[in-house]
Amino acid sequence: MSTTVAALQTLPLFRKECALLAGKAGLSNMVRYVTVMEAPDFSIRSLTDGVFVLTTLSSHSESVHSVNKIVKGLCEQKVSAIGIKLDRFITEIDQSTVDIAGSYGVPLFALTKNVLFREMISVILSAVVTEQQSTINELNGLNDQLLQAILHNHSMDDILSLLTARVDCYCCCLDNRGATLATHSSASGRPDQKTVDKLLEKALPKTGPLYTS
Repeated sequence: MSTTVAALQTLPLFRKECALLAGKAGLSNMVRYVTVMEAPDFSIRSLTDGVFVLTTLSSHSESVHSVNKIVKGLCEQKVSAIGIKLDRFITEIDQSTVDIAGSYGVPLFALTKNVLFREMISVILSAVVTEQQSTINELNGLNDQLLQAILHNHSMDDILSLLTARVDCYCCCLDNRGATLATHSSASGRPDQKTVDKLLEKALPKTGPLYTS
C-alpha cells in the first residue's frame, strides 16, 4: 500500500515548491517511505525502492562530480524519487546531474529554499496513509460484498465476478476432482484451454483427489 510520485505531484506543496527536472518515466514509481539524506555517513546501500529521498546535499556540495556520484548512487538503489533543496549548499542543479537521473528514470525535483523538510515529510506520509486507508476501505467493501453473496447463495459465477472485478486476470473454480465449476475473466481475452491446463498443472498438487481414480 503506497502512493505514486505522480500523485504527489498534484499536491499543493509540490505544485508550489517543487519543480520536476528529470525522470518523467518514473512518475509511476510507488512511494512508501520518505527519508532525509544529510549526515556525512548516510548509508545509500540501506535504501530500497519505494523511498523518496530529500536532501540539501550538505555533505556532497563541494563539486558537481561529488553531486553526480551521490545522485547516481541513489538511482542505482532504485529510489522512487529525489528532492534537492536549493540555495542552502548548492544554488542550481547541473545539467549533468539532471541527465543522470533522467537516464535512470528517477524523478528529480528541485525544491525551493522556502520549503521545509518537515512539511515535505508530513505531506508525503499523509498521502501514503490516505492511500493505505483507501485500499483498506476498498478491501473491506469487497469482503462485505463477497460475504453477502455467499450468505444469499449467489452463484459461483457471481462470486468469481466479484473476485476479479478489480484485477486483470482469468479465474476458475474447480471441485476436488478437477472438474470446472465456474470461470470468469476480467482480462482482455480468456486464455486458451491448453494454457489454462498448463497453469493448473503447475498450481495443483501432484497427489490428492485430482490424481486418484
